[in-house]
Formats: sequence, structure tokens, C-alpha cells
Amino acid sequence: MAEAMKKTWRKVGIDYAHPRVISMLFLGFSAGVPILLIFSSLGLWLREAGVDRSTVTMFSWAALGYAFKFVWAPLIDRLPVPFLTKLLGRRRAWILVSQLSIMFAILWMASIDPAGKGEFTLVMMAMATVLLGFSSATQDIVIDAYRIEAADKDSQTLISSIYVAGYRIGMLVAGAGALFLASHWGSDKDHYEYTAWLWSYQSMAIVMLLGVATTLIIPKPRKFCSMKVLPSTSYLLVLTILLFSANEIAFLLSESENFYYLVFVWLIRLLFLGSTLYLLSKTKLTTLDTSTLVILSMSLLTWVGQFKFQFYFSFPYLFFWIFIVLCVGIYISIYIRKHVNALTQEKKTSEDIYTTSDYLGFLFLFVFSILGFIAVYVLSSDLVSKFKSVEWYSSSVFFHSLIDNLMVVPDTIASIKESLSETFNNNKLSSLLVGTARLITAIVVAVMIGWGLTNTRAVNTEMVYGTYVAPIKDFFLRYGVSLSLLLLALIGLYRISDIVLGVTANLFYQDIGYSKEQIAGIVKTFGLFMTIAGGFLGGILALRVGVMKALFLGALLTVATNLLFVLLAQIGQADEKMLYIVISADNLTGGLAVAAFVAFLSSLTNIKFTAVQYAVFSSLMLLIPKAIGGYSGSIVDSYCKGQGSCMLGYENFFIFASLIGIPVLLLVWLANKYLNIGEFSLKN
Repeated sequence: MAEAMKKTWRKVGIDYAHPRVISMLFLGFSAGVPILLIFSSLGLWLREAGVDRSTVTMFSWAALGYAFKFVWAPLIDRLPVPFLTKLLGRRRAWILVSQLSIMFAILWMASIDPAGKGEFTLVMMAMATVLLGFSSATQDIVIDAYRIEAADKDSQTLISSIYVAGYRIGMLVAGAGALFLASHWGSDKDHYEYTAWLWSYQSMAIVMLLGVATTLIIPKPRKFCSMKVLPSTSYLLVLTILLFSANEIAFLLSESENFYYLVFVWLIRLLFLGSTLYLLSKTKLTTLDTSTLVILSMSLLTWVGQFKFQFYFSFPYLFFWIFIVLCVGIYISIYIRKHVNALTQEKKTSEDIYTTSDYLGFLFLFVFSILGFIAVYVLSSDLVSKFKSVEWYSSSVFFHSLIDNLMVVPDTIASIKESLSETFNNNKLSSLLVGTARLITAIVVAVMIGWGLTNTRAVNTEMVYGTYVAPIKDFFLRYGVSLSLLLLALIGLYRISDIVLGVTANLFYQDIGYSKEQIAGIVKTFGLFMTIAGGFLGGILALRVGVMKALFLGALLTVATNLLFVLLAQIGQADEKMLYIVISADNLTGGLAVAAFVAFLSSLTNIKFTAVQYAVFSSLMLLIPKAIGGYSGSIVDSYCKGQGSCMLGYENFFIFASLIGIPVLLLVWLANKYLNIGEFSLKN
């Protein structure tokens, strides 16, 4: 029994190193880079440039594409990319297009100095940011579809956990990395330097080339080598060197001398050194290829030199490790290409073949439906009143009359909002209700336009049905109405406790007295490593005990670890050791829960409708938690009665954040009782 257990754990470790799994680390990295270039990094750039706070927060709207990506996911799932689809396949073609669009958007943002005079400058920056958000959400859609199609059901947990790890690393590079570069090149709060941010964002565009290279290297989803084909010892050894090199690069770039961080660095070093010695003990040096021996020798000499002289010559060794990483990247690329088509019995899938006019009609339907959605949403907002300042309003009778008539809609909505505010005595609640009603109305109009156009000859009705209706119908047919509603409730509420608390976490850290350096070093950097470790742990547990049990454990631990914040608030001061404990538990749990949850969502997705169904699931996952999270500050203030930093308010809020996670445990138990997660039809 013990021997069987040992083999099982060894097999899990080897599976994590499989090229099919490792490729998702780099695709996850590519997906994680853009999001913080819209949020934290851009916000700090704009503030340093002198842009007021209210304008800065408006730029976060550019990321709404992440919440509504299900709208154009069917379009991406169905339409081919001219020339590229035949060359790369539909999934890789769209990934490449989205990555190139992301790079263009980042370079566009880099070319704009927000400190420049005139509103047009910020308008251009907003346009570039919206393009970045749209392109990044599109990349997420296609990578999610590729990830699900590239493996069987049993491998989804492995791939999901390492994808999350890559995503977090990408966020760290775009967040901490971009800020580090901007600071290194001379821009800070008291001395704004545009060229520093220009070079920083250009560097982020260059970083995206890693994702582009991965897209060009990896094969089509069903062309990957079988998971049953074990990687060679040379490949495993080179992969270990890659991870070791990444750890050394992070150490050389970090200026932290924190004891806990140094202990963590040495633990990683010992882990990788132990893995290298284990692999070498299981094979003969003569069986290793020449490239592996050369890379191993370079790594050993570089690390010994760095360890002996790191306090005197630390910076040059950074370039040595980067060079080693490049060599390893080339080796792994060649290895993956050599193992393409190693799957002996590939599952062939039939794709619907449509004419060019069918695709153009489908695109026509989508564009007009979206225009209808935008028109309703804009005409029901205060934006219409802005046209009164345009010269045409006073000089043109027709334009004057048109705007006055259109103002009836926003004026009526403003009156309704005021009435609701008086009824509920809550302005935020009334704004949420009115905003929800506007959104639903806009969606209904878009659906009606789409339904009307499907009755014309310009649109292929069968194509529209197969793209928009079939994925939703398939989900309800496979699970039944009752179970489908249960699963949708679980999807919408599973991360509610974690996300709602996270909205207020940074404010809490500041109010309790932690410095920005402590927040950056402990919460962001150390917390990232804990999240990655939790992701790997979640993947292993899901393989050992099953996805549903790992899902339940993640939900239970989330409720428990949120209560640690209550203890931190009761201490009432910046206790660094306690923060390490809280962040370790919270981020480790968060990584575990997310890895299990992503695997769970992947298991619910029909491989025939991967892009559409997963986009709907991931959008629903954020909708309710984000809506409630907007009230987190109000909940804290309700107990503080206007005090600046009130720990009692935070204590009650953290208890509330834990309690709302308890019903999720019941939902997971019910889903596990009635759900039978079957296998993919794709055999490996």
C-alpha cells in the first residue's frame, strides 16, 4: 500500500512537469500581465502625472470587458481568423491576434504622456486602455478554451493550478515589475518622469513576447503528446534549472532583507537542489544530452559564483541567470515541438463549415446587437446632457430639439433614482437597482435586435442557434433544470467570501498601520508565493481526493481563514509576524480554492462549447461578489460612525465576510450529492 502511494505521488510530480502542463504556465503568465497594467500600475502612473483621483478611478471601467466577455465569446468561438486559422488552428490564431493586440495597446498607452495638456490626451489614454481590456479579456476567452481542450478531465486540475500560478506570476511582473522599472528609471511621487513610465510600459510589451513565443511553439489542443508518455530525465532536469533560475532572478531583483523572505528563498533553493540531485541519482550522465549538461554546468558555475561574491558583484549575475533562462526556453521549445503528434489515437472533431457570407452575416448580427446595447445604455445615462456644451446644440435647431427630447429618458431615470433613495434611505442601493435595470433593458434590446436579424436572409439562422443558443441549451439538457440552477448558484457564490473581503483588505492594512513597504513585501510578494503554493496543493489534493472534496475543503478553509483577520483587527496594531501568519493562511487557502474551482468549472464545460460556456461561468463567478463588494466600505463605516480607522467596523465586516461563505458549503455538498462529473470524450 505504501509503495502504491509512493508511486502515485511520484506520478503526480511527473505530471506537473509534463510539457502539456508547463505550456499552460506560460500561457497563464501571458494572461496575467495585462490586468494590472489597467488597474494598479496605470493608477499610480496617472497619479504621479497629476491626474485627479476621480478621473483615475474612471479608468478602471476599461476592465469591464472581463465581466462581460461572454458577450463576444461566441463570436471568437465561431469565426475563423483569415489566413492564421489554416496555419495555426482556430484557438492559437485567436490567441496570437489577442496577444498582438495587447502589445499594440500597451505600446499605444506608453506613447501617451497623461501629464500633457488638453482633455484629448486622457481620451486617447482611455481608448488605449479600453483596447487593452478588450484584448486581454479576449485572450482569456481563447486560452480558457484551449486549456480545456488540451487535456482530459483528470488532468484539468493540474493544468488549472499551474495556469493560476502563471497568471499570478504575470500579475507580479506587471504590478511590482512595472513599478520597480518606473522607479529605477527615475519617476516617483515627488518627481514625475514620463520617459520612466514610457520605458516601463514598453518593457511590459516586450514581456508579452513570451506569450507570443508560447503560442507559436505549442501545437493545436488535440495535437499535444499523451500524458501517458513520460518526459525524459533531461527535460525534467532542465525544467528544474528553469525554476531555480527564476528564483535566483527574483532574489537578485529584490532589495528585501526580511528574515522570513530569506528563509523562503533558501527553502526554494534546497527544494530545487534536492530535485536536481534526485534526478541525477536516477540516471547516468552519459544518458543526458549535451545541451542539458551545458545548461547544468552554466547554472552550477553561476550559482557558486553568485553565492561567493553576491554582496560585491550581484548585478552582473542577473544577466547570467537571464541568459540561462533563454537557453532553457529554447531547449523546452525544441522538446515540445519534437513531441507534437505523439498522441497515438487522436480524437477527431468535426467543425461546421460555413461560407464567407455566413461569417459576414454573423459578424453583422453581432455588431448591430452590440450597437443597440450601447445606445440604450448611453441614452439612459447622464452622458446625453454633455452634448449641451457642444456648439451644435446652440447653433442647430434640429440638434437642440433632438437632445432635449433624448433628455427625457435620463431625467426620468434620475427621478426614479431619487424616489428609491428616499424609500430605502440608501443612495448606493438605489444606484445599484437603477443601474441593474438599465443593464437588463440594454441586454433585452440587444437580444431583440439579434432575434429580428436572424429572421432575415442576411444571417444564417442555424449558425446563430449553434453559437448562442446551443451552448446554454446543452448545459441545461446535460444536468437538468434543477441541478443546473444549483450549479449556477454555486458558481456565482463560491468565491463570494474571498472576493468581498479582498475589496477592503488593502484599506484595512493601511488603517491598522502597516507601511507600503510591508504591504508590498508581505501581502503582495510573499502572498504571491503562498498563492502559487496553494494552487499546487489544490491540484494535488484534487487528484488524490477528487475535485468536489477539494472544492469543499477550499470553501471551508476560506471561511476559517477569514476569521484570522478578525484576530488581526483585535490586536489593533501593525504586528508584522501576525500579518505573515494571516497572509500565509489566507493566500494558501485562496490558491487551493481557486485551483479546485477552475478545475470544477472546466469539468462542467462541454468540449463542444468550451469558449462560450466557460466565459459565462467565469463572468458569473465575479458578478455577485463584485456587486456586494462595493458595499464593503459602507458596512465598515456603519460600525465606525465616521471614525477614520475603526477596528470594530473591520471586525464586524470580517465576521460578515466569513458568514456569507457558510451557505457555499451546503451548495458544494448538494452539488457533490447529485453531480456526476464524467470524463471528456477526448481520450489520452
